[in-house]
Amino acid sequence: MGNRRTWLVGLAAAALLGVLLLGYGIDWLRPTGAAMAQTQPASGQSQPPAPASTPSLSGTYTDPQERFEVGILEAMTISSAGSSPLFQRPDGNLAYTVVVVPLAPGTADPLPDVALVRAAEDAFGAGEGFQTTGFQSVAGGGLQIGWTGRFSQGAAPAKPIMGTILAKQQGAEIFLLMVAGIDTGMEEVTSAIASLAPTLKVL
Repeated sequence: MGNRRTWLVGLAAAALLGVLLLGYGIDWLRPTGAAMAQTQPASGQSQPPAPASTPSLSGTYTDPQERFEVGILEAMTISSAGSSPLFQRPDGNLAYTVVVVPLAPGTADPLPDVALVRAAEDAFGAGEGFQTTGFQSVAGGGLQIGWTGRFSQGAAPAKPIMGTILAKQQGAEIFLLMVAGIDTGMEEVTSAIASLAPTLKVL
């Protein structure tokens, strides 16, 4: 289980490192051709299947810095990477985190969709072959972004990772709720984000 936990920790750590190193200045807000082209999932790329049922919540997690709160899915253990919480199922196949990205002073509110996609790409792009696959607006504000990656462990063949990010801007910060699945957990990503999205609240 410890090795399975590593891939999500790596993604969260990459996000935190990106926040520290990039500074999120004006250049970061410039949309790239790749981000602009991802308004729809690319042809032939796999997407999370439709949820069979919505998983239950066992409670609410409140950020110690009082920045946000988010639901806790049943059977999840809670740890942390820097200032971000890590929620993981005991079998290691499904996990999620919330990363807060500070924006440069004077940043537009609201940001265009492509800028929110860039936030996710810059935050998680250094981890496990992360690549966004498409995005769509969600009711109540924000953006839902599909992504894929890979999990490498020793000499074994890399395994695919699939997930979804809910990106929301609140003033000078972007809140990224990332859900990730590997093996059987990939089938639960869509239902997990459906349960968690309404629970992400900025404090």
